[in-house]
Amino acid sequence: MSVPTTVQSNLVPWALSLNDITYRNVVCLKATNFTGNTPTTSEPTDCATFIGLSASTGQFDFDAVFNTTPNVTEYSGKDIIAFWNNQTLLYSKMYYPSPGGGDIFIGGQGYFTDIKVTKNIGNLIAISGTFKISGAVDLTP
Repeated sequence: MSVPTTVQSNLVPWALSLNDITYRNVVCLKATNFTGNTPTTSEPTDCATFIGLSASTGQFDFDAVFNTTPNVTEYSGKDIIAFWNNQTLLYSKMYYPSPGGGDIFIGGQGYFTDIKVTKNIGNLIAISGTFKISGAVDLTP
């Protein structure tokens, strides 16, 4: 059995871009989850049940602390709300380059479709939401 290669999550940033050239990380990110889905249909017949596959979709769900003063390599909570409000088409990626060829790359173009800002007494203001990929999920760095 081979020794597994593990990757620390803080080494795999989630980044956004307006042009697929210059990427900026989301400031004060706490968690990012990628979910892929392939809708199916079932057709039972007297021969067997056949499964049809629809186009796969993907989305990133995120949680972050709402920071209004990012540096030039980051997007703030305020930026994300503006992207959602203006329905801005963005590029998004999670990327970890591995010298041994074990790259992690999940990306695509899409939109912020859900945004939630939470203010709890005694806690920092938080922002969470969903970025849905429009079209194919890109797995090639």
